[in-house]
Amino acid sequence: MASARRLAANLFSGVFTNVTRIAIQAVLLPLMANLLGPSELGLYALALPIISFVMLLSDAGLGDSLAKEKGDGTLVWSSAFWGLLATGIILMACLWGVSFLVASVANQPRLPDIMLPLSLTLLMVVMTVIPNAMLLRQGNLVPTALADLFGNIIGAATGITLALYGFGVWSMVALYVVTYATRAIVLNVASPFRPRLEFDISSLFGHTGMGSQILATRLMDLLTRMFENAQVSRRLGAASLGGYSYANQIGFFAANAVGNPLWANLYYVAINRGPAEVSEHYIRAHRIFSLLVFPASAVLALAMPSIVPLLFGEAWINAIPSIMVMVLATPFGNLAVFQTAILFARDRGRLVVGGLALVMLFRVAVVVVAWPFGLIGMSLGLAAANILYFVATLIFINPMIGVRRRDIIRMIAAPIAASTACGAVFWFLVGEHATLVHLVVCGLAALPVYCAALLVLDYRQSRLDLAAVTDLVVQRKPPQPATTH
Repeated sequence: MASARRLAANLFSGVFTNVTRIAIQAVLLPLMANLLGPSELGLYALALPIISFVMLLSDAGLGDSLAKEKGDGTLVWSSAFWGLLATGIILMACLWGVSFLVASVANQPRLPDIMLPLSLTLLMVVMTVIPNAMLLRQGNLVPTALADLFGNIIGAATGITLALYGFGVWSMVALYVVTYATRAIVLNVASPFRPRLEFDISSLFGHTGMGSQILATRLMDLLTRMFENAQVSRRLGAASLGGYSYANQIGFFAANAVGNPLWANLYYVAINRGPAEVSEHYIRAHRIFSLLVFPASAVLALAMPSIVPLLFGEAWINAIPSIMVMVLATPFGNLAVFQTAILFARDRGRLVVGGLALVMLFRVAVVVVAWPFGLIGMSLGLAAANILYFVATLIFINPMIGVRRRDIIRMIAAPIAASTACGAVFWFLVGEHATLVHLVVCGLAALPVYCAALLVLDYRQSRLDLAAVTDLVVQRKPPQPATTH
């Protein structure tokens, strides 16, 4: 029960934080664009990709690997801290130096001025690696979610306040720095760590392998997306690039909000529990994800023809089919990633890197081949990549980690079918040119159809799901032994 309650707390806090962050961004982007103007915002946009890329390198992929550290000795933790701190300082200096070159090429002499405080966030990220790893080892993800939540709220409030007082691009710099500073403070308060003055690089050798594998997956994903964006822009133009970018972002929204906390919880179980319990949690993660994400994705995708003109304007209408496709297909990519938590925990990261490399090559091939068919052709190809990735993990990886394929199929089949029925009812009720209020009402009206379809299609498992939720909400007392007088 304690494990189930912890999973529920981790999941709720992660989903709530992600939804709040998206809501903040939805308000923040147009507001700051109006307050700052294109010149100031353009300067910040020039700096952000550079700092984001270097930030990928700052923890060297050690965070998740350190969570596997079983010993109570401080040597490995202290060595990791000092090593990461030195790496952060070096990257910070390199980043500031590179900014002078970029400023000269882009004719933006103010870039080094804002890059120096922005580069400080690298040190703030380093300061969170050890607390994050310790919390992940404990399976307690709530402080991490709270740190992200408070960071985004306080950072946004700081940035908007400074923008209103006319600080220009410095308001965005302050927003970025305050966000990461708040996150670092909250995490270090929640999981304090005092490094000792000791360092032994050999103590980290057991973590560098997994760290490099994690780093490799991040870089592959980043480089592939950069290539995709460049090809879409070059072949189809800036307008299509905007549509493609939004299709990906909206597609990842619902899936990541639920998938990320589930992945982290599964990784915690995989590094602390036996194979039988890991397999049970792996199957349960698929069920929870499917129950929550597939109906949300179906309704969200079918709402796009009404949402896009209302929120983004008529100029984005051509992107609607692509956004719908990506919203429906992205969840399969998230399901496929669950197996990486177990493979990393069992030191089989090479399988993860190899599998992801094949997926990325397929994505590159799609962009190269499908561009004559326009944005929808590329979206369909990338949707196929997500689905094929899931099918491949189902066929090849699941038996390796001790999970029967039919168990996974049984867990996700009914939610997918019930989501289809829910989507059909929602589509029928919505009609054309619906308002946001009407969309919400129709979504709520379609929800009972989803629940009823689940009961019809998978009555036994649905009853088990309901009982599990009831046990979480109502803490049942164990039966008391009879007493004699």
